[in-house]
Amino acid sequence: MPMTFYDREGKAVAYAEDDVHIYLYSGRPVGYIVEGSLYSFPGRHAGTIRSGWLRDHEGKIALFTDEATASESAGSLSLPEKQTKPRKLLKKTKPPKGRRELPPTRPEDADSWSELSVETLFRG
Repeated sequence: MPMTFYDREGKAVAYAEDDVHIYLYSGRPVGYIVEGSLYSFPGRHAGTIRSGWLRDHEGKIALFTDEATASESAGSLSLPEKQTKPRKLLKKTKPPKGRRELPPTRPEDADSWSELSVETLFRG
C-alpha cells in the first residue's frame, strides 16, 4: 500500500510506493522500513512508525501518513491539513543498504512535533 509522508505543516515530503523504500519527491531515495522501524540506507535507525505517526528517538512526531488520525497516538496535537502533493520526479538508484543499527529503547510518545527535517531524519 503506497504511503505519503507529511511534515508538521501538512506538506507531502516523501513517499513509499512498495511499503518499504522511501523517496523524497525529488526522486532521492532516503530510507526504508523494516518491522515498523525506519532506517537510512547506511543503516542508521531514523525512527519508528506507529498508527501512521513517524516518531523520532525522543518520541516526538517527525512526520505522519494518511493512516494517522488526530485522536490516535498524537495526544493533544491536531492533524495538519494536507497540502497538494508535488509531482514525483524520476527515482534515482537506491544505494546499497548498510548494516542496520539496533533500534534504541522506545521512548514514551510525546505530544509535540520534532524539530528534525526529513533530510536530517534520514541522514547517513
